[in-house]
Amino acid sequence: MIPSATNPAIYKTVREIVDPKHTVLVVMDVQVQLFQLMFNKQEFIQSLKLLVESARAHDVPIIYLKTDHLPREWALSSNVYTAMRNFNFTDPEKFNAVMDHGDICPEVTPGKDDWVVSVHSPNLFIQSHIEHILRGKGIETVLMTGISADFGISTMSRDSSCRGFYTIVIRDCVSSSRAELYTASMKVLERNVLVMPSAEIMKEWR
Repeated sequence: MIPSATNPAIYKTVREIVDPKHTVLVVMDVQVQLFQLMFNKQEFIQSLKLLVESARAHDVPIIYLKTDHLPREWALSSNVYTAMRNFNFTDPEKFNAVMDHGDICPEVTPGKDDWVVSVHSPNLFIQSHIEHILRGKGIETVLMTGISADFGISTMSRDSSCRGFYTIVIRDCVSSSRAELYTASMKVLERNVLVMPSAEIMKEWR
């Protein structure tokens, strides 16, 4: 006998989508060295700080991603090449020194109940069992914040959506090294996931 399927509920309002009972906030790569490269770092960090505080006040779980690159001798050559191109260095032996992004910015220091995950990839779903963990906790919505809009945020946001999570990029809580990269990324992401300001999210949590 084939079991009958039940159509899952479809959330149609922002309030339903970001309900704290099934939402997680992801803070990606907000590390000191990367933060210093952002084009709008002060506006970005202040918006993110307010959102993090609001998430904690409403019992929304927070996952911090902290990129720790593999040692040069273990890193894939394509990753080293990409780093050399993006960070403008020519000696591959400088890979680890250049790619040490430092600690998480003190303005948004993880709290005792937050989860800090070290990754080697700009995508939490790779090299981890995070999807199974989120499913097990009943998470249906992923809020994406952090650095950078044109790389890690874009990569993981699309993957999150493809895996069936409601995915929202928080417009004023992500950044890039250049304004034009940020603007272009937002336009592209709007075709794949929800993109909205933090104020709209926090309004629905009140």
